[in-house]
Amino acid sequence: MTTAATRPPAPPKTPATVPTPALMPVPAGPDDARPDAGIANPFPVQVKLRLPNAVIAAGPDACIALCVDLTLANHDFPGRIELNPKGELELTMPPYYPADAQEGETYAALHYWNLVNGRPGYLTLSSAAYVLPNGAVRYPDAAWTAAGNVPPGAHIPGQPRPYCPDFVVEIR
Repeated sequence: MTTAATRPPAPPKTPATVPTPALMPVPAGPDDARPDAGIANPFPVQVKLRLPNAVIAAGPDACIALCVDLTLANHDFPGRIELNPKGELELTMPPYYPADAQEGETYAALHYWNLVNGRPGYLTLSSAAYVLPNGAVRYPDAAWTAAGNVPPGAHIPGQPRPYCPDFVVEIR
């Protein structure tokens, strides 16, 4: 039987801020028994590939289109293909434990904050791409955009969102 003394405290009704990943330690649990627990990412190196000069000369839209085409053509690639402002494709591998757990905890905290505040915006996970003002295409680990800052009809499935989120979380 659970008593008031042993019951965990209820979450706050309206959190003032969303805790940062550093303030949300991943609790010890069954994942800690995994054979790979505590092992560093086996692919810590980030690979950068330069786009052809003809694509860069064609402008930012051509660079973004090529990045999207490569991402869709390699949908089974476990990592991310991002475009930086210099016209380089950056290939990164997934975060693995414990960063993947922190990513989930962060999204859950953002989702909870969004719900208790009346859903003032939209959340995305690391599978959502955004075109930033400098022409980069990035996949933040978690992002939130105020509803009023999302242009009507802005998101086309299979394409990066053509706006910058208001709040971004990157976990490393």
